[in-house]
Amino acid sequence: MRTLVLFLLIFSLPAPHAFADIFNETDESYYARQHKSCEYKKKRTTVYDLFAAFRPVYVDECCAQSVEAMREDGARWIHPDKSCPDGMLKQSLTCETSKDWCVRAP
Repeated sequence: MRTLVLFLLIFSLPAPHAFADIFNETDESYYARQHKSCEYKKKRTTVYDLFAAFRPVYVDECCAQSVEAMREDGARWIHPDKSCPDGMLKQSLTCETSKDWCVRAP
């Protein structure tokens, strides 16, 4: 009986690709996700940290400023190891944790 219930449950679930169109990325959601990636929590290094119920979330200011600059340019993040397409130049801020993006060459 349990096998039958499990079998019916598995085959009654929608296919994974059925949810693909639920979330349509907008520019606002894209930059919000990029900004979220600039958040971090400090490592637990003290006894207090080990027993704390939660650790505060900090924002890497360099990273956050690069996301704002990226938004102003209307650009998308590019991996630091990748190069920009023809006719574009890689842009970033001068601070250490800046994200990279491509802008049109002048």
